[in-house]
Amino acid sequence: MSTASHNLNLDQVTLASFDLAFIGFLGRLLGGSPGPRLNVFRPPRGFTLTELLVVIASIMLLLGMSFPAVQAAREASRRMVCQNNLRQVGLAAHHFESAHRTFPGPYFDAVPTSPLYKSDRGLFHVLAPFLELPECSDGSSTFRSVNQEWLTNSPRVLLCPSSLVPEKLERISAAFSGPETGLFSETCDYVGNGGSGKSRGTVGVQIAGRIRNVSVADVHDGLSNTLLFWESVGGASFLSRSGSRFSGAVQLQIPENFRFFVGDTSSGVSIYLNSSTVASSKSYLLSWAGLRIGNIHPDDDVINKSNGFGRMFSMHSGGIVVAMADGSVQFLDESTNREVVISMAISQDGK
Repeated sequence: MSTASHNLNLDQVTLASFDLAFIGFLGRLLGGSPGPRLNVFRPPRGFTLTELLVVIASIMLLLGMSFPAVQAAREASRRMVCQNNLRQVGLAAHHFESAHRTFPGPYFDAVPTSPLYKSDRGLFHVLAPFLELPECSDGSSTFRSVNQEWLTNSPRVLLCPSSLVPEKLERISAAFSGPETGLFSETCDYVGNGGSGKSRGTVGVQIAGRIRNVSVADVHDGLSNTLLFWESVGGASFLSRSGSRFSGAVQLQIPENFRFFVGDTSSGVSIYLNSSTVASSKSYLLSWAGLRIGNIHPDDDVINKSNGFGRMFSMHSGGIVVAMADGSVQFLDESTNREVVISMAISQDGK
């Protein structure tokens, strides 16, 4: 054999050895067994039961860890919407004050016990044009049959997204403490600051010729220190801090001897609104288009104890959203001292 043929055979053997070595390296790199084997790729196999259970458990663990964060993010978003609602209501109240020189409030043409009493308008009925809400058909009085369609649905700006679904209030009276009618309405989640006890707040009842409401100049404690609106959710259901709920229990929210202080006349006579025991007048108080004024009792735990008529109560964790008299919005912690909250509700106590 010639030298050239011998060299060619050696080159072929060397190339074949290199190919086998490279294939073996690829086999080890891809997870196959070492060695110069040409069949280095294995057919795919499925998961074992143990592997499948481990994967499922890992996914469930991750979901469990992320769920509270998702819920917290949703609640933060709902609270932001609630704050925006009260900001709009507060600004509307300031536009009303600029136009009428007083903050808004329910209006009566005479004391309800007087034979001269013929018409009335609720707080958000009075404020409706400044919230860009549709006008009702009969602007002189709220609860008339011609206004039934207007009363049916609460405006979204008056509903906290964290609250319960608005409940229908039936058999509403056509006049305060009057006989029931076939009218019905929904509730809302906000009330005006009616003060504490006989000490006036910023949103009060106006009685033509007898009682006027509070103006910016009447707020002696500073607008940024005085409440204007706050949350009072639950509608016709009675809610407590313990989580108890009594659906439709209006009688638990409004006592039989309910009296709401309106103010003193120039001659020093105190005027109260007295609710009768019939359910229709109580529904009148709770309707979104009704009185909607809160009052803080000096002896009560003030925040998130219960949603008795006009009390500070929300579905947010740890406190409530409030609108201040300067138009700002705050989150008031439920651990806030009672005396501090009461002084924030009173517009003329000098504190």
